[in-house]
Parts: sequence; structure tokens; C-alpha cells
Amino acid sequence: EGCVALGRAFSTGACARLSHLNLSVNGVDDKGCAALSSLFMSTVSGGRMLAHLDLSENYIQDCSSLFPLSSEGGSEEAKFSSSLQFLNLGWNCITNFEALQAVFAGTLDFTPLVGLRLAGNALSDRECIRFCAELKNNGYAPSLEHEEIDDDPTEFACKDDEARLRQCLSSLADGETINPLVCEDKIWLTRASSTAELCAQPTIPGCNQDLLERDGYFVVPRLFPQWCDSDTGSGYHSIEELAATMDRLDLSGWPPVFCFMCDSVWDLITTRLWDEMRLFLGEDCVLEPSVFAWSLKTSQQASQIGQSFGLPHRDYPASEAMCDDGTTPNLLSVWIPVNDATLDNGCMNILPREFDDNFVRPENYAHMRSATAGAGVSKLRFALNGSRAVPAVAGSLLSWCGNTVHWGGSCSQHSASPPRKSIAMTFRRRSVAQLEGAGAPITQLDARRMSSDMRLALIARSLLLYNQWHLLKSDVVPSVIYNVSST
Repeated sequence: EGCVALGRAFSTGACARLSHLNLSVNGVDDKGCAALSSLFMSTVSGGRMLAHLDLSENYIQDCSSLFPLSSEGGSEEAKFSSSLQFLNLGWNCITNFEALQAVFAGTLDFTPLVGLRLAGNALSDRECIRFCAELKNNGYAPSLEHEEIDDDPTEFACKDDEARLRQCLSSLADGETINPLVCEDKIWLTRASSTAELCAQPTIPGCNQDLLERDGYFVVPRLFPQWCDSDTGSGYHSIEELAATMDRLDLSGWPPVFCFMCDSVWDLITTRLWDEMRLFLGEDCVLEPSVFAWSLKTSQQASQIGQSFGLPHRDYPASEAMCDDGTTPNLLSVWIPVNDATLDNGCMNILPREFDDNFVRPENYAHMRSATAGAGVSKLRFALNGSRAVPAVAGSLLSWCGNTVHWGGSCSQHSASPPRKSIAMTFRRRSVAQLEGAGAPITQLDARRMSSDMRLALIARSLLLYNQWHLLKSDVVPSVIYNVSST
């Protein structure tokens, strides 16, 4: 709304001598971006003098709205031109820069940029560098963050500490590199137990379909105490074994999401969890190509990967998460506590649908901004008094519609229980169109056949996807992660 107001003012010729505009970290989305296009519509004599535009750290997905490629419907006097010298679009959600290619190819009256920042979007650093090279070939020479990086995907000698790990993860996620040392590490091995019979396997009660429609979530206690080992067919894994595995990884310096390198986790997903999700999403449901895991520290130690996602949020807008009827889910988020999740050690908190005025209102500004944080203050746009803390014993299943507001609690240093551990993923209907910007979905057969290289690529992609919740400093994973080789 603020951008619309600014755009109207700019379109009338206001602030014609404005040279520097910084709208970073303001929640500007595509509509706001489109409203700012009037900055480049010269309606006053001599054009506008804007030289520096900073739109970094917003919610822009498509930058084409900022650069109208024609003035159809406009006046003859309103021509598109710019004296812009520096443009910062870093740390948004932009998936491609075709609009910029049109701008800098001479389609529009744009002067050459001195500086252009694109880092932190859906493109990898290498793709950004290639794009910069294309601009140079067209006679434009913007300086790009990380431009000094060698195009060799195995080199990560970057000045920026976070950029070094980001580059490494991007190369693994894109399949440009592999890491045999990590993939062959014995730490991922888990041994199935065969000393006792597999206990009776619980199933999801039929009433949970009704709870999902009514509340937007459901809980099934202790659904996964044990599950079969896919290799032997006779042994089994347990939720307690998985907790011990995550402890072992933690002691070795691996973030908890690396538990997805282990066979036991994928045995849980493919032999038990998948069958349960079919009840809600159909026989051919698929797994979204992103996973995560948490192993909390006490409130005095909450600074590393795997800490709670503590700001209330929705995983997806209702337009992607729900069918047109507003009650049938297209996709479901799955969260499994690996040890008991209590009120003190960081259990999940959920806002039931009846207290969520924006549950199926994706067009509402507050829909994907249920809470925002800044300068030590959080702004909530939902009824906090309607939320529910959801304690759950180890091996329980918590599942919610992708547009349900939720957040993880922190672990108190006074908790009588160990800090909470959990894993999560998302399933969706196969018939639903692939989500924009997401990788190819994973079928049950794909999951069963997933190689160590593919598991590592999935983990790398997930660490990048959830980067808004944690820093990617180069030392948050063991240094062996950088020992990659080209594919």
C-alpha cells in the first residue's frame, strides 16, 4: 500500500529530483514493485534523476513488473527511461531475470549500470555471474557481488564467510558437484535391531480427516515407535535409535538435517509415513524436494542451524495449499518429534482454523505475513489467544495444511526434558501442478532408490531454502563439505 501511494506521487511528477531511494526490508511484493514502475516513466521535463534504487530483502518474485516493456494505454509524454546507476534486488525470491535482460539488451532507454546486486535469490551465484557476463557482452558492465569467484564449481575461496558455504551448497544442490567423502562417511550408517519382534503398528484414526478440515491440523500420538528396515526385511528401527543418531551427528558437528543421509530416516518415510499420507492426498501422492530437522539448544545457545523456527508463519499460501473448495488440502506439512516435545523443551504451536480470519484469504496482505519481526519487536496479525501449544510424545505425527499458522517453541534452560528433536517434510497430491520455483517432486520409488549423492543434494537444497531461519557461516558444517568434485 505504501508503494502504491509512492507510485501515484511519482506518476504525477513528484520528487523529480530524487536521486537515492532505499526501500529495503519493507515487505515489498510484486504488486508494490509494479507500483514503483512510475519511477521510470518520465512525465517531467528532463526526466527523473534517480540514480540509486535499493529493493533488497523484500518479497519480490518477478522483477518484470518494475520495468514495463511498453507504454500502451499511457500518454505520449510518458516514456520509459532511466539514469539509474545502482540497482540492488538482492535477497528477494526472484526466480529469473528475463526482464532485466530485455532492459539491458536495449529494449528500453536505460543507461549502463555501475552496480547491480542479485545475490540471495533463487539463482545460484554462478548463474548470477553468467548473467552478469551476458550484460557485459551487450556493452554493459555492472559490478556484481562475488564476481571475483572463479567459474570452477569446486572453488569456494570467497571473501564473504557466508557466501563460501552458500556456493558450495548451491553447487551440490544443482548437481554441478558431488562429495564422495561425505557420502561414504560411516557416520550415516544405522544398524537395524533384530533382537525383538516388531511391535504392533498403530494407524491413523479416521476422525483425523474431520479434524484436518475443522482445525487445519491433527495429531496422532506415538504413531511411529518402530518401523521396518528395508534392507533386511526382518529388522526394525526405532524412534529412540533415531534420537541417538541425531545426538551422534551433533557431537560430530553436523547440523541435524544431515540425519536425512541415514537409511533409517528414509525407511520411516517410505515404509510407514507414505502409506499414512495416502489417506489424505491420494494413492500417488509425492514428497516435495525439501526436508528439515531440528535439535534445539537451550535458550542461551540458540544461534546455530537446527534451532526452532520461532516466528509464526505459513509454509504456503492457501492458493497453493488448498483445493478450490477451501477445505480439501493440496499438500500437508508433516512434523515428527524424535523425542518427547513438551511445553518447556520446545513443542509446536498452532493456530486452529476457527481463530484464523485469513486461513483461505491469500489475497490479504496479512495472509503470508502472519507475523513480522524487526528491531527486536514482532508484529502479529492473528488472534494469539486462539493459538494452541501442542505437546507430543516421541514418534507422534503432527500434520497441518500448508496454510496453517504455526511456529516452534524454544527450549528453556530449566526444562526437565532434553531439548526437542524433530524432523519435517511436505507431501502433496501428484495431480497438483508443480510449485513454482520448487524442484521435481519425489515419488515413493524415487525415495526408496535415492543414492547418497541425491540425499546430499536434497539436504543442500533444503539448507538454502530455509536460510531465512539461520546463518550459513562456513564453519557451521565440518570442513569436509568443501571437498567436492565436478560431476
